[in-house]
Amino acid sequence: MHKLSLAYLFALVIVGCSAHAAANPEAGDAFYDQGVQALQHMQRLTAEQSGDADELTRHLNNLDANMARAAQLGHPAAALFEAHKLLKQRSKDPAVTLENRRQGCASLDAMARKGFVAAAVLNTQECDTGYKRFEYSSPEHRAVMEALEQSLKRRDPGIAYYPLPIRASQCFAAAPTQMNELTHGQFRAEAEYILGSSQPPQSREAVERNLRWLDLAFQHGCLASLDMRPMLRKQLASYSD
Repeated sequence: MHKLSLAYLFALVIVGCSAHAAANPEAGDAFYDQGVQALQHMQRLTAEQSGDADELTRHLNNLDANMARAAQLGHPAAALFEAHKLLKQRSKDPAVTLENRRQGCASLDAMARKGFVAAAVLNTQECDTGYKRFEYSSPEHRAVMEALEQSLKRRDPGIAYYPLPIRASQCFAAAPTQMNELTHGQFRAEAEYILGSSQPPQSREAVERNLRWLDLAFQHGCLASLDMRPMLRKQLASYSD
């Protein structure tokens, strides 16, 4: 079974989208593998500075068509590719761009709630508008955090397709914009860190919750330079004064 390189989610922005049919990821594996092969051909041609525009376009079309078909069959990694593609598409019509974003975020949310941890983490990065506005108690932020937490409670339907790429990992990147490929366990640690650091510690119970998530994240290998546990423990101690 092929795995996608770092360019899998981020290097290509292609046009098109897919609807989700009845889940049949095994049937989608052949289409997914053909899509990966098309991407690998494109990467080789680009690295070697060989091939012409027609050849690159042919591989791009193969990538697009095979990933869309795999996603239609319920293939989780292909569906993740399609969701990210929608989020990165731009149109001259702002309404089209907004609808692409709505569909992409809805897809990530649905995958997160089914247990796909990589989708849940990407959902926090791309779709948590409340957090980006510093509205930590907003319905948008709470919904994203709920989906992230739910992803950790179920068997991950995409577990066979890790490692998967992530940009700007808080736990495993040496630089803020660094690209990394994370294992399933590392994505779980990333999710635990986000849950412990992105929810307001506005009560004793909330502080204890954040500490539990952060302790799990660091136990599972998170290497984040920002460790808020000392501050949270001091805040927790203040409730006993």
